[in-house]
Amino acid sequence: MASDGGAFTASRYTFNPNQGLRLSGGLTDTTNYSVVMTASINSLSPAFKKVIDFQSRTSDQGLYFVGSTPILIPGAAGAGAVAANQDFNLALTRDSATGITRMYLNGVLSQTYSGGASSAAIPGGNVLTFFEDDLLFGSGEAVGGSVHYIAIYNGALTGADVNDIFINGPAVPPTVSVNQGTRTVDEGL
Repeated sequence: MASDGGAFTASRYTFNPNQGLRLSGGLTDTTNYSVVMTASINSLSPAFKKVIDFQSRTSDQGLYFVGSTPILIPGAAGAGAVAANQDFNLALTRDSATGITRMYLNGVLSQTYSGGASSAAIPGGNVLTFFEDDLLFGSGEAVGGSVHYIAIYNGALTGADVNDIFINGPAVPPTVSVNQGTRTVDEGL
C-alpha cells in the first residue's frame, strides 16, 4: 500500500483531495475479491467523489459517491447515504463465479451489478487506488477525508460476512505497513 501524500496517525490515514492510497499487486485474483473499509469524507461537494479507482487513474469509471449516494459507474446508484465528517462502512465484493459485484453501505446491500458495470470493478494491472480521481478530467472529482481501515479479502464475502464486519469489525484487524518502495498486507482471509 502506497501513500500519495496523506498522513498517518495512530488510528487513521488522513488525506486531502487526491492524496489517497494505492494498492499494487495485492489481489490474488482480480475478478474474485472483496474490499471493506471504514472511512469518512470531509464534504459532499463536488457532486462526484471517487472512492475506488480500478484502472490506475486512466478511466472515469469507478466507485463514487454522487452527492451522498454510492454508485459503481457505469451502473445505477445504490441505496443509502453518507454524511460529511461521519464514518461509513463501505464494502465491494466481486464474484468471478457469477460475474456479480455487490456494494454494501453500513452492512446493508446497496446495489448489485452485472455485465459491464460489474466488469468495471476488475482492476486492470492489479491496482486499486483509493480516494483519488482519474487523470482524464482534471482530477476534480475527489475530496479529503480519513480512513480507519481498508481490508482486502480473497474471494467474495457474503452479505452475512459484510454485516458481521460492520457490526464487529474485522475478525483479525488488518495490518498495513507503508514504507517507501515496500508494502506488507495482511489480507484477512
